[in-house]
Amino acid sequence: NVGFGGVCGFTSGYAAKQIGKMAAFASGCTFIFLQGLAYAGFIEIKWAKVEKKLEEVVDVDQNGKVDMNDAVALWNKRIKPMLTYHMPHA
Repeated sequence: NVGFGGVCGFTSGYAAKQIGKMAAFASGCTFIFLQGLAYAGFIEIKWAKVEKKLEEVVDVDQNGKVDMNDAVALWNKRIKPMLTYHMPHA
């Protein structure tokens, strides 16, 4: 049990790290691309509206601010149940 759990934990951690790197790279490239278009005058980005929408999505406990409680709630309600689904001893 410990060996199987250790292998699953290590590989899922490695995969999560790689996915995180790809997501950071993709979001950075998207930001640079959009800022380039805005700078050239092709588009206008309303960053305040973008920020407000992101806060609505990330503010899990609906208290008007994004904090550690939101991260814990997000982990407990969405991420952990998915990662431990049908896993023994989880």
